[in-house]
Amino acid sequence: DVDVVGETEEIVAVCKVAGLPVHPVGQYRKNTVLGVLQATRPDLGPLYPTHRLDKPVSGLLLLARSPAAAWATGSPPRPSAAQTPPPRGRTAARRRPCTASARSAR
Repeated sequence: DVDVVGETEEIVAVCKVAGLPVHPVGQYRKNTVLGVLQATRPDLGPLYPTHRLDKPVSGLLLLARSPAAAWATGSPPRPSAAQTPPPRGRTAARRRPCTASARSAR
């Protein structure tokens, strides 16, 4: 299961569980964060990871709803970054200001 914890017009925040890759790779085609969301939440449309969480890592994962939104976070859209040029006047700077609040474990 992949829980959607928040969404805006440009970003979807999900809780990624450990052991689940973010995007299709190697033997993992459908059992990925993106694959599960496509199957269970087609209303979200195409999603583009804005940062990386490795397979064994759990945590909050931000997914952009468009290539432009992915670029706005400072990350080129994945997996087709080479096919999607940055919006005019935009570079792929790797600055990601972030604030978060701690929540006690259940």
